[in-house]
Amino acid sequence: VALISYAKVGRENAELLYRKAYAIEIGNDSTPGDIKSAIPLYIRSAEAGYAPAQSYLGFCYYNGNGTDRHPHLGIHWIEKAAMQGDIKACNNLGWLLSNGEEVVRDYTKAAYWFEKAANAGLPMAQSQLADLYKEGKGVEQDSLVARNLYIKAIVGGLADAERKLLAMDYHRYMTLSADSATSEGIDFYKRRAYS
Repeated sequence: VALISYAKVGRENAELLYRKAYAIEIGNDSTPGDIKSAIPLYIRSAEAGYAPAQSYLGFCYYNGNGTDRHPHLGIHWIEKAAMQGDIKACNNLGWLLSNGEEVVRDYTKAAYWFEKAANAGLPMAQSQLADLYKEGKGVEQDSLVARNLYIKAIVGGLADAERKLLAMDYHRYMTLSADSATSEGIDFYKRRAYS
């Protein structure tokens, strides 16, 4: 497939290609969804520079959704989208780098990408960045930063972050008196309820 210049397609048209691809992928009442037919439109939109299309196309190639699985091509597109600031792509690139999935594991780079997505308010990225701070992987270990990131993720609706925060604090809570532990628990849930 030849690259289509961003100037020829334009941002609006690239976005329309993406929306059309999505409509084809999910289908409607009279037409079943067809991701294989949507992939060429996602490609055109991604090649035109539309970051959400790049991110999603990368996901499709990485996992083999609607196309043959090409992890390195998927990573290429995810990275292009992340470089444009697509927060889902930033989070996904961070995840790939922190897990060493088809790339060399690099916690420092993972933290960089998680931080971009976390600062944009993505709860999953906040939780994953908190994991790195909790363990001191790619960043200096800091349980206070980890705790604050988990709380942001919880407030953002990520239930898994609550489990992680409780697990992190388990040993500390075990040394508290019953009254102190109850008081801290009440304070935590008040913050959650009013945040």
